[in-house]
Order: sequence, then structure tokens, then C-alpha cells
Amino acid sequence: MGTTLERWVAHDDPDRPLEYGASFCDCQACVAVLKTTALCQPDLLIKIRFGRAPGLVVEAGALLGGSMRDHDLVRRFGFDGDWVRGLSVAKPADG
Repeated sequence: MGTTLERWVAHDDPDRPLEYGASFCDCQACVAVLKTTALCQPDLLIKIRFGRAPGLVVEAGALLGGSMRDHDLVRRFGFDGDWVRGLSVAKPADG
């Protein structure tokens, strides 16, 4: 049997190592965790879920160099008129 996935928001435990199940909102604490992660673990995969477009997986380092506000993420990675439903650590590929 598989283990149960624990879902949690990064601002609830900002010092906890990020892993699949962690998600982010647009609060200052979550943005700070994302920025720190992008600097320290630039290859950690982050999933951006959009309202209309399919989700997109990007390396955390790709989030640097621009605002992490929803409208800026749509401008950089999505389509006009879309919106961000959420960000989370992407599920690791099955080996």
C-alpha cells in the first residue's frame, strides 16, 4: 500500500524542507520561501496550475528574475486572460 500524501502550505512551516505535497499562496512568507528555494535549489520542480491552460512544471530557478504575483506568472508562463489556481512542488517522476 502507498503512503498518504501530506499536503501543507509553505507559510505554515517556512523552515521545513520542501517536498511533494507543499503548496504556496501569494503571501509574503510563501513568496520568501519560493525565492529562497529558487536560490538554494534552482532545479526543484514547481508546478503552476492555471485556470484554463494545462499546468506547467518549471524549475524553481526560472521563477527568479520576475515578480511571483499571479498576473506576472500568467504573463511569463501562461496565456492572456488566464489565471493562476496554485503553485506547488511537482510530483517527482517515478523511477
